[in-house]
Amino acid sequence: MSNRTRNIAVVVLALALPAIGVAQGVCTSSGGHLVVADSVGPPVLDPHKDGSYASSALVLTLVYESLLQLGENNELVPGLASSWENPMPTEYVFTLREGVKFHNGREMTAADVKYSFERVLDPETGSPFRGLWTPIQEIVVESDYQVRFRLSQPYAPFLRYLASYYGSFIVPQEVVEAEGDLNRIAVGTGPFVLTEYVPGSHLEFVANEDYWRSGVPCVDGLTLRIIEDESARIAAIRAGSVDITYVTAATAPLIARDSDLFLLQGNNVVYGMTLAQLVPNTSKPPFDDPRVRMAISMAIDRQQIVDAVLFGAGEVSGPLPPGMTPWAIAPEYRVDREGARQLLAEAGYPDGFAATLKASPQYPLDVAGAQMIAEQLAEIGIDVSIEQVEWGIFLTQWSSGDYDMVALTSGPLAEPDGFTYDYFFSTSPRNRSQFRTGELDDILQAQRMELDHESRLELLTTAQEQILELNPVIYLYSADGFEVHGPRVDGYTPSRHTRYYFAETSLAD
Repeated sequence: MSNRTRNIAVVVLALALPAIGVAQGVCTSSGGHLVVADSVGPPVLDPHKDGSYASSALVLTLVYESLLQLGENNELVPGLASSWENPMPTEYVFTLREGVKFHNGREMTAADVKYSFERVLDPETGSPFRGLWTPIQEIVVESDYQVRFRLSQPYAPFLRYLASYYGSFIVPQEVVEAEGDLNRIAVGTGPFVLTEYVPGSHLEFVANEDYWRSGVPCVDGLTLRIIEDESARIAAIRAGSVDITYVTAATAPLIARDSDLFLLQGNNVVYGMTLAQLVPNTSKPPFDDPRVRMAISMAIDRQQIVDAVLFGAGEVSGPLPPGMTPWAIAPEYRVDREGARQLLAEAGYPDGFAATLKASPQYPLDVAGAQMIAEQLAEIGIDVSIEQVEWGIFLTQWSSGDYDMVALTSGPLAEPDGFTYDYFFSTSPRNRSQFRTGELDDILQAQRMELDHESRLELLTTAQEQILELNPVIYLYSADGFEVHGPRVDGYTPSRHTRYYFAETSLAD
């Protein structure tokens, strides 16, 4: 969208938008330094070890790339692989682009693809994405520019996971071996080179002059400022010291009235493909009892939370965000606090119980939602204490099971398997609700192996119905996303798959 031809301040994004790395045109100008503000920096820089999708994806998708990408209609398009073949249900052959260079100047080859995926699969790496890639049986380097993946079974999510950032980024082996990991240095093939990271303050990038896509990035460099407070981010963008940031539904109406700013809203801006959730720790009492979890679900008025926290700019959701059509089902929730109290009594808690609910202040919507949940659960005798935890510590406690309940927003994810198998299969590293059930495991495994679209859709529908019945996670809503940019930004288009993508963003003269 050109700011020189703008007639309105708000653009509602209802259809699929260009995704990461897919050229939609040429730069309208070249040069300049783009300044972006976000509320939190990446807790982990290593692209194979980070599981905090939203908070690290902004950085990682500037530096690293995958074999495939997602196009403007959510279709698969070439990335580091120029083409691919599927000669049989369990084999995929990828032809790589020639001349793609890592930021250290070395050409990327098929050996790097093999190394990267074997690193993710190695238990010693500790990758939270390992479970996504376990169907890989063998990776064969057939030439410098051709690599073959042999799978142990048909695997429906395979190609879409290759177009994601869930452990699919290609990294140089020599850098990993020299550094021990990629937490102190970031070396990828992406459009920007990370030159400095001061945690809690900023990240500095310069344009990758050897980038394989001709003509981009449009700008010379980029600064990511970490500004936790939303009002401070808005003040910065109004003052012109920041060019692009995101806002929440609470402040979006104020931005919409500012004729000098451009507000982008919709379920395709990245937050529109995320899920706000209440996650009980099902490995410990009282949350190991499905009656207790159902009572909590029945006590929560989700629409009230959407109206109050999001000012109506979102949608009550089930296990998949509503924007993930055709996979998502519409849940039929009912608020029944009397019935909830009866369930608690049957479970042995007639007077309720006390529990701690953790949320991170880096995500104010999660905290606001937690506060409303605490008020609603008090109606059925559950005394909820809210503990606000710094994001990095929050992730550690969540992943280790050190919690009663947590409130968080997860995603965005490109594949329904990521919201289902990845979260709930018994041995998945990301099964952080500690939930275990053999029957759901069977369904989740079956949908992975089902290559027929309609049959897989039926299996995923059944899986969602079981998740809603058992409540290992209590789903709340999927919020609209809101991003805002200043008048000198040109050619910026949001992505539903990462927070921002800037290779084709120009700065007006």
